[in-house]
Amino acid sequence: MKQVFKLIKAFIWEHKATYLVWLLLLGTQGLTLYLYDQTQAILGDTLLFSCLIIFSYTLVAFSRWQRKLK
Repeated sequence: MKQVFKLIKAFIWEHKATYLVWLLLLGTQGLTLYLYDQTQAILGDTLLFSCLIIFSYTLVAFSRWQRKLK
């Protein structure tokens, strides 16, 4: 189990730029929705869809990265 966490940590560290850009874009989008006084439901849906996309990307990229390591 400890080995799995080391692999995940190494993967995230190697792809940190992708996740930082994602957080920056998500923050910008949240700020824009807040400034335009949109409902919290829109912000929640945006967060949910964005997390779904980044989670899907992570699964695919991690499996490719792990295959490349082997």
